[in-house]
Amino acid sequence: MRFKKLCALLLAVVLTLGLCSCSIGKKGKYEKAVDAVRNGRYQEAIESLESLDGYEDSAKYITYARALQAGDSGDYETAIKALEALNGFEKSAVYITSYTTLAYEAEQARMKNVYNQAIADVKSGNYDAAIAAFETLNDYEDSGKYIAYARALQAGDSGDYETAIKALEALNGFEKSAVYITSYTTLAYEAEQARMKSVYNQAIADVKSGNYDAAIAAFETLNDVSADKNPEYDTNPGNATKDKVFLLSIVEANKYFESDDDTRMCTPTDYATQQGAQRGFNNKVGRNVCWWWLRSPGGTSNISAAYVGGYDGSISGCNVRSDGAIRPCVRVRLF
Repeated sequence: MRFKKLCALLLAVVLTLGLCSCSIGKKGKYEKAVDAVRNGRYQEAIESLESLDGYEDSAKYITYARALQAGDSGDYETAIKALEALNGFEKSAVYITSYTTLAYEAEQARMKNVYNQAIADVKSGNYDAAIAAFETLNDYEDSGKYIAYARALQAGDSGDYETAIKALEALNGFEKSAVYITSYTTLAYEAEQARMKSVYNQAIADVKSGNYDAAIAAFETLNDVSADKNPEYDTNPGNATKDKVFLLSIVEANKYFESDDDTRMCTPTDYATQQGAQRGFNNKVGRNVCWWWLRSPGGTSNISAAYVGGYDGSISGCNVRSDGAIRPCVRVRLF
């Protein structure tokens, strides 16, 4: 009987010692795993904590370690979501603040790279790629302006100069808008001249072949006086007209009169002088000269216009006044 009691007592002691040993072993492993988390050895900590079967805060530390592991890899979104779910456990709040800042900085750097590449695409003429990239950036820096700018240049490249010029004018000097406005204005004028020349030649052929109605209709379409822009300003020149008497535009003055051509220096008639046209003696050409108006607008279309200077033939602009001369052009039909 005594022997049975002694055996039972020894068994109880052994079980108690075993349980204590097991508890001490888990605690030590747990503490080492927590230390590994705090020292950035996340994978080691995770593997150790997973073997503890939920001992104390093992599950939270596993989530915490995986969140910091994601943050270290640059996956800030995953890290922040996991840390927010821990409700302030350990240094979750500190890392949330840090990762939020790092995520913002990383996104700004990404957007800057996309932005710079898109600008390079615009400059190299790769407009579709540029527009697609800028559209992903929403309102980042000047993305909206660059989209309008790229579309304008795209229209210009396709020969739609009117659309291109209007879009560039709306950008108020952004990038090289002014340069392209000047270029497209010239190209539009040249394209229109080529079109009119083609219509003109075909109409002459119609006359020679007896197709008079078609010829007359074609010639009548050529009577428009174009609304040429001022190459130096973005002012609206208005609409084309069908005037038979009109003034030259800047583009036409430069086309028909060379800058050093004596005929560019206007000699006023007696009538012009009597009506108040300014005049003065020009030693270069040896005669009295005056400045003369053009039909192109100046810097502001409602109050100023361009003119050709009487002393050097340069083109400038000023507010509309009564002391300038005019050199009217008259459109006549020769048959």
